[in-house]
Amino acid sequence: ICVTNELAGKWGLSAKSLYIIAEKNTPILLPPIIDTMEHTLELLMGEINCAIEPAKDSNKPIPMHIMTNKYQINGASVLLYHGLLDGLAEKLGTDLYVIPSSIHEFLILPVLPGTCIQDLNAMIHEVNSTQVEEEEILSDHAYFYSRSEKLLTSMSEERTTI
Repeated sequence: ICVTNELAGKWGLSAKSLYIIAEKNTPILLPPIIDTMEHTLELLMGEINCAIEPAKDSNKPIPMHIMTNKYQINGASVLLYHGLLDGLAEKLGTDLYVIPSSIHEFLILPVLPGTCIQDLNAMIHEVNSTQVEEEEILSDHAYFYSRSEKLLTSMSEERTTI
């Protein structure tokens, strides 16, 4: 159920108490799923009997991951799961861009030299304004996860490339 402030008050729980309970229970009830974009697309294309044609100039997989929960409903909350981003950053050996796709998932990109933040934010804004229901939009900009600092920060427009 959606726990509102009113309901929490009836239960005698503070926002902090609710967060502590949710931090413990949510990963158990809604386990995280991190999958490559390539595998996700293969599954989707298999469901509709299509094939993914590799790009002519590259045999490399798409270096993007999708982060959600087992049920793919309100899956963006997995971003709050302790150690999840850090584990992925360590596995990939890089800092990460975290792209809010919708309330249901985040897209994760490894930080690559020459990535233009304005282009990334413009893409997010375009997708949000044309493809995502208003009530499912999280934000119009990317976030940066520093593997060494274990810190997630908003990507400002002043930071043009990394």
